[in-house]
Amino acid sequence: MLSGGSKPADGLNPSVVAVLAERGLDAGAEFPKPITDEAARAADVIVTMGCGDACPVYPGTRVVDWELTDPTGLPVDAVRPIVDDIDRRVRALLDELLAGAPFTGWTAYHVRRPDGVGVSSRCGPRRRRACQAGTG
Repeated sequence: MLSGGSKPADGLNPSVVAVLAERGLDAGAEFPKPITDEAARAADVIVTMGCGDACPVYPGTRVVDWELTDPTGLPVDAVRPIVDDIDRRVRALLDELLAGAPFTGWTAYHVRRPDGVGVSSRCGPRRRRACQAGTG
């Protein structure tokens, strides 16, 4: 998965980092970075998370919008259900995509929170097993 955003923040949300750590995922080496047009154009699917019309449009690329609560400023207990929701949705989307044609491309999602910060991720051919497990 590639992670990036349209307006990356200065740092990761500490509550999100804590929830990921609880699940055995170390986000310590991660940092907010921009999503590139190249990465978005290479995606099979772009998942937006609440940015609506403000999200970039890539003709020919499937776009799915997930309305989610913005975790900015929320405590860990309030962030857990948001992370759970994203996890369920990503797994369902991967199941859908992997049930169809052979996995040869990229799956990307783009998040723009209400404060304008965006985050994206993608799964690629070399990351298939991790993406299927929901850990890519």
